[in-house]
This record gives sequence, structure tokens and C-alpha cells, in this order.
Amino acid sequence: MAGSERETASAGSTTSATSDATSTQDNPSNSNISVRIHSPGNGGAVTQKNSSAAVSDAANANKTTQSSTQQQAGGACCGTGGGTQAVGQKADSDQSADSEATSTQYKPSNTNIPVRIGSPGNDGKVEQSNASGALSAALNANETDQTATQSQGGGSCCAPGTGVQAIGQSADSDQTATSDATSEQHHPANTNTPVRIHSNGDDGSVEQTNASLAASLAANHNDTDQTATQTQGGGCCTPAPTRTSDKCCHAGTGVQAIGQFGYNRQSASSTADSTQIAPCNVNAPARVFSPDGGGSVSQSNDSLAASLALNLNELEQTAMQEQGGVI
Repeated sequence: MAGSERETASAGSTTSATSDATSTQDNPSNSNISVRIHSPGNGGAVTQKNSSAAVSDAANANKTTQSSTQQQAGGACCGTGGGTQAVGQKADSDQSADSEATSTQYKPSNTNIPVRIGSPGNDGKVEQSNASGALSAALNANETDQTATQSQGGGSCCAPGTGVQAIGQSADSDQTATSDATSEQHHPANTNTPVRIHSNGDDGSVEQTNASLAASLAANHNDTDQTATQTQGGGCCTPAPTRTSDKCCHAGTGVQAIGQFGYNRQSASSTADSTQIAPCNVNAPARVFSPDGGGSVSQSNDSLAASLALNLNELEQTAMQEQGGVI
């Protein structure tokens, strides 16, 4: 009788991830107004800060593993039927990741106004900053492994049956990643206006900063491995003492077939926008009959946008067939 083995495996995976982050600041304000009249002494440090941050992350990870092993012994006598082995494997993976991060600041304001009249002394350092940041990431990772192994023994006498081995493997992977990061600052303002009248002393250092940052990342990674191994024994004739020739009589037919299909499509889109509108840093010290020095002044306006879209695909297909000859 004929021996038959059939195995079919199908794996399907669909994943979707969506992430949104929004941070908004409307008219934040920090003010420090110090007034001294005939009051000697030192002023302390002033730190003022307005921050808006948004972070978004969407990630998908998929791993599919399919393994099949078939083993079939050869015929033990004349006229044995053929052996058939068939393996079918199919793996589908669809992934989608969307991520958005938006950070917005409207008219953040930091103000420092120390006033001294007849009040000797030192003022402390002043630090003022407005920051808006947005980070977004969309990631997909897929790994598909398919392994099929078939082993079939040969016939043991004349006129053995036909041995058939067939392996079919199919792997599909679709990935999409979209990432957007937006950081906006509208009219950030930092102001330092120290006033001294008949007030000896030093002013502290002044640092003023306006910064807008947007960073976006969209990445896809796919790794597909397909391995198929087939081993088939050869036909065997009548034992040697009874042979009438060196050729085998009516040896069976061995058939091996492997089909592999690997398909991968990846799409990655990344956008980063950083915008600053009319940033303003002002330092206006006024001294009237007030010797001594003013502190150092550092002012900066920064806008930075970074965008990165990546696709990485690795597809490996291995097929090995071994068939014995006629003895």
C-alpha cells in the first residue's frame, strides 16, 4: 500500500498600533519684581522656566515560527506502492504603526525686574528659559521562520513504487510605519531689567534661552528565513546472487519538488517640524550713580528638527535535495 503524509500550516498575524501625544502651553508667565529702597543687601538667584513636552510611541513586534518534519520508511518487498509526502506552509504578517507628538507653546514669558534705590548690594544670577519638545517613534519588527524536513526510504526490490516529496513555503510581510513630530513656539520672551539708583554693587550673570525641538523616527525591520530539506533513498534490485545483469530492473521513480516564495513590502515615513516665531531675549540694565559691574549676559534661540525613516529587510531561502541512485 502507498504511504502518504500531508501537513499544512498557516499562520496569520495582523497588528496595529496608534499613539498620540499632545502638550500645549498657553501664555505661561513667570515674573520676579524686587524693589529695595534704602535697603542694603544681596538679591538671590532667579530661575524661571516654561516647558512643554510631548512623547509618543507606537510599536509592533511579531514572530512566527513554523516547523514540519516528515519521515517515511521505504518499501520492504516487491510491488510496494509509492510513498507521498507533502508539506505546505504559509505565513502572513501585516503591521501598521502610527505615532504623533505635538508640543506647542503660546507666548511664554519670563520677567525679572529688580529695583534698587539707595540700596547697595549684589543681585543674584538670572536664568530664564522657554522650551518646547516633541518626540515621536513608530516601530515594526517582524521575524518569520519556516522549516520543513522530509526523509523517505528507497525501495528494497525490483519494481518499487514511486516516491514523491513536495514542499511549498510562502511568507508575506507588509509593514507600514508613520511618525510625525511637531514643536512650535510662538513669541517666547525673556526680559531682564535691573535698575540701580545710588546703589553700588554687581549684577549677576544673565542666561536666557528659547528652544524648540522635534524628533521623529519611523523604522521597519523584517527577517524571513525559509529552509527546506529533502532526502530520498534510491531503488534496490534483486539481491546480487540472483542478478542477471548489473542493471536494476524496473527501479522506482523518485520525485522531489521544493517551492519557496518570500515577499516583503515595507514603507516608512517620518516628518519632524520645529518652528520658532519671534523669539525675544531682552537685557536692559540701568545704573544711576551706581558704580560696580554688570554680570555676563548669554542669550540663545534654538530650533531643531530631526527626522529618520529606516527599512531593513533580510530574506534567506535555503533548499537542499538529496536523492540516492539505483543499487
